[in-house]
Amino acid sequence: MNRTHLMEENAALRARLAVAEGEARDCVCKGNWRILLKEIEPLIGRRFRDRHGREYTLFGLVDCLDDYCYGMFSPQHGMVLLTCVGSIENQGFEPIADTTRNPLDAAS
Repeated sequence: MNRTHLMEENAALRARLAVAEGEARDCVCKGNWRILLKEIEPLIGRRFRDRHGREYTLFGLVDCLDDYCYGMFSPQHGMVLLTCVGSIENQGFEPIADTTRNPLDAAS
């Protein structure tokens, strides 16, 4: 290999690295996002009751800029975001035994 070829190859590798770094910056999968999502995946659609007796359904994980949050929704009471730093139960929500619900379905 000659020097010109090595320089071109090096430049091409740096360009691919810059693209990959840019894509990584734009990805919402940074940090422990995938770990948290895997942990709550079996709970998505599960119903919970807050300390006031209101029922909510866990609809997923929400990127809240500086933290990730558990997203809870109730057709009657709207959306609640709970920090992923603590468990859902430690934030005043108890699971309702063996229940799942489409969070957007007010009739179920």
